[in-house]
Amino acid sequence: MIKNFYLVILFLVFKASLVIAVPLQGKLENTIKDYLSSHFLNATYMFCDDNGTIVIGAHGIRSVNNHELLKENEQMPIASITKSMTAASILRLQDKKLLNVKDKISKHLTAKSGIWNDGLVPRWADKITIHHLLTHSSGLPEYFMNIKIDIEKPHAEINKDIANFAASSNLTFEPGVEHFYNNTNFVLLGLIIEQVSGKSLGEFYKDELFDPLNMTETRLVNFKEAIKMQIDPEHSLLPVRYFVTPTGSEPKFIEAKSEFIMVPFSDGGVISTNSDLISWHKALHNGSVLSSESYELMMKKHYQIADKNGRKTYMGYGLFISELSENCHMYYHAGNALAIRGESGYITCGNFYYSVLSNVMNYIPKDMVDKIDLTNPRNQLDIHFFVESILNSIKSK
Repeated sequence: MIKNFYLVILFLVFKASLVIAVPLQGKLENTIKDYLSSHFLNATYMFCDDNGTIVIGAHGIRSVNNHELLKENEQMPIASITKSMTAASILRLQDKKLLNVKDKISKHLTAKSGIWNDGLVPRWADKITIHHLLTHSSGLPEYFMNIKIDIEKPHAEINKDIANFAASSNLTFEPGVEHFYNNTNFVLLGLIIEQVSGKSLGEFYKDELFDPLNMTETRLVNFKEAIKMQIDPEHSLLPVRYFVTPTGSEPKFIEAKSEFIMVPFSDGGVISTNSDLISWHKALHNGSVLSSESYELMMKKHYQIADKNGRKTYMGYGLFISELSENCHMYYHAGNALAIRGESGYITCGNFYYSVLSNVMNYIPKDMVDKIDLTNPRNQLDIHFFVESILNSIKSK
């Protein structure tokens, strides 16, 4: 009798879980269907909770010339989503007691490190801490598009050039006083990881993060491959990158090339898939990556920053933290580079995980800025609009 009673209870619990899961799946599927009926989307996407995948899909073009469509779970560059992995790597070194986020840069990038020209450590290296780098509060200038990258140099030498660009620059504000998001901060963090661990950044990511978490489709892209993706995107093994310009109906695709080369490093050099990024967020938030102390430090609201969606948003370590409601937070990062777009994160209410990756970037020429009606859904090309529609669906469940 008691045994039968427990079987009934288990059945009711199982049935209840289905009642909760199925409506969310249906709601997301309907949201995506409605979105696609009025909007452009060129992306792969995946939405999960702790019970598994809710929705996975792909919509759009992989290659215009080859008439290929995107497949589910395509491997793509993730750009600045990489920063969450860099921040976690720093904290893993702290957990091993090999550094502390309160350390000054000069403690690890010394005159003997081989980083600085003529061994001259910049004065600001005695002011700026690892914490300042992690929270974009260092006062350092942005290197990207401000220095010319010599792709004939070895990758390691280019990283040194970036560091020495910063070394030759004055701080724009005193460390810790303001917030200025820039990639220079995370390049220096990558150099610190290499100095402290004695490994290349790619090896460190692989040994400490990707292999233990079975992220088999994730790696730091090598330098030659990254350059080829940017100067000859049509012949890359990954989806071809495009700039897309709104026209009021079908957008115009232009193969993405730029005179400014992005170097694959700790600020944005990882390639991955949606499923691996979901695995990353699950592991990070379930305690498989960091100690509880380091996790709390990474997820701490260090200070509030501006948010274009009007949410209360804060800076963590390599992550942004937004308040969706009083008891619901979103921990996330976006990627935004040369025709690379990605958004990926974790939402506390419902333990909801999401990842959206795209091989297109919205591009409006200067002479067309005032001529494009951005209230027209057909002109809202960026994946941000898609992610927002999903978030609205989740909040109303």
